[in-house]
Amino acid sequence: MIGHVLTVESCFDLSETEKKGSIQASGNIKLVLQESLKLAKINAFKFLNEEQKQKLQNSAIHMHFTEGATPKDGPSAGTAITTALLSLVMNVVVPSNLGMTGEISLNGQVCKIGGLQQKLIAAKTLDIVDIILPYANLGEALNLPQQLIKGLNLYFVTDYRQIYELIFEQQIANNNYTINKIKNGVYETDQNGTKEQIQSTINY
Repeated sequence: MIGHVLTVESCFDLSETEKKGSIQASGNIKLVLQESLKLAKINAFKFLNEEQKQKLQNSAIHMHFTEGATPKDGPSAGTAITTALLSLVMNVVVPSNLGMTGEISLNGQVCKIGGLQQKLIAAKTLDIVDIILPYANLGEALNLPQQLIKGLNLYFVTDYRQIYELIFEQQIANNNYTINKIKNGVYETDQNGTKEQIQSTINY
C-alpha cells in the first residue's frame, strides 16, 4: 500500500568528452525506462534556446536513478526525467519539495499512470507537498480519502508545456491552458490567471 519515491539525478559527465550529445543512465533501469530517456531528450529540446541546444548537443550527460539494487521499469518517470534534464541544461534548481509522475509521449502529452494512491503516500512520507500529475488521473484523485489529500497541492496537466510553465516560468496558467488543482482538499481551476473554487471538500 506504500509506494517509493524515485530520485532522478543528472550531471554533465566531463570524463566522457568523446560522447557529446549522449545521455548515459545508471541505477538498474530496464527497457521502458530507457525509452523514457529518449523521449525526455526530444521533449526537453523543444524548450531550449539556441545556446542551450548547443550545450545539450556538445555535452555528455549522465542520469542516475537512486537505489541501484532495485530494478526500475515503466514509463511514469517520463515527466521527471524531462524536468531533470531541463534543470541541468538551463541551470535552474527544482524545489526539493516538488514531485511529479506521468508518462510523456513523443509530442509532449502527459499520460495516465497507475498506483496513484501509493505514490501520494510515498511523497507525503518525505514531506513532498507539491505534486504534478496527469489530468487523466483527476477523477481517481477526487475519490481519494481527505486524510491523504490534506496538506498536498496537486496539479493536473495534459501537456508537458504546463509543467514547464509551473517550474521554469513560475506561472500557473496562461491563455492556452487551464490548470486543475487540488490544494489542501479544495478543488480549484486556474484559467487566464483567474481562480474558481469548484467545491470545498473532496472526500471524507
